[in-house]
Amino acid sequence: MRSRILVLAMVLLAGLGAPARALVVAEAGDGPEQETNPADDPGWEYVGIIPGITAVYLGNGWALTASHGNVQDTGTLSLPSGTWQVEDGSQIVLDHDPGANQVADLMLFRIEGNPALPALPPLPIRPGTPGVGDEVVMMGRGFHRGDPLTRCASSGWDHVTSAFPMHWGTNAVDAVDDLLDGGTSSGGQPRRTTTFLTLFDPGPPGPALPTPHEAQAADFDSGGGVFIKRAGTWELAGILLAIDRCALDPTAALRGHQTWIADLSVYRDQIVERVAPPVPATPLHGLLLLSAALAGTAAYRLRPHRASRTASTDDPPAHRSRARP
Repeated sequence: MRSRILVLAMVLLAGLGAPARALVVAEAGDGPEQETNPADDPGWEYVGIIPGITAVYLGNGWALTASHGNVQDTGTLSLPSGTWQVEDGSQIVLDHDPGANQVADLMLFRIEGNPALPALPPLPIRPGTPGVGDEVVMMGRGFHRGDPLTRCASSGWDHVTSAFPMHWGTNAVDAVDDLLDGGTSSGGQPRRTTTFLTLFDPGPPGPALPTPHEAQAADFDSGGGVFIKRAGTWELAGILLAIDRCALDPTAALRGHQTWIADLSVYRDQIVERVAPPVPATPLHGLLLLSAALAGTAAYRLRPHRASRTASTDDPPAHRSRARP
């Protein structure tokens, strides 16, 4: 059903891949219950806003957003717990394919303590590509749902443009391994990002929805967080990047619209390399003493204790992919 709607949407809709800027949630009200953290909270305190775009705080002073937002040194990151200044010159655009001089639509930046950094532990980043059908929770701080309408032969809603409250909603992964062409970066490099997609399917009139709070990204949601639960733990799986547009009404969120989401498993090593706190140096004399002590312990335990290595159940799952025509 979802695949059939996807094909129809690609034929009827124009303006494919416009930047995503808050969420439109397809349930009665789209109101206060979506403007506070969900009961099973994947990371509400980590999602904030910088001028003109959403961003996600990762921990250790680092945040992540969509690079088409062009984070400025004079900018600030406002989280539910406070506001922090962007550190001058800290912006790093992630690579997509360095050999082809291609960059991803993803940017890391640091914030300055005010006087301290946010009191939040590092956010787990998903190590593998999501599977089709995986349920997601998306969060953003852009436009939200307005009046119902019909455009481009599809029903949906207009956007409310007068406020930027944080919203959350749900959807399910509809496709993976989709390469998003994001044009050219400010440095003149091709901007390409590996993404997974969700499909907005509000369902028929009434309570039946594909996911409990079926949602579509909207203007100014770019840089927002997309979370998936794995083995009982919420992980940051993606960053909101782009949405479908209807040529007759570019602000409408319509049945069959897609949201493109950066697959962070593809860029995880680059992120972890920079965000992980540095390992403190061990003084040389302490290292020598520790080595001697461990050598004595190992000699004592070598014979009475033999261990065999088995595969860990915590090893990341194999990378999934889907052939594209």
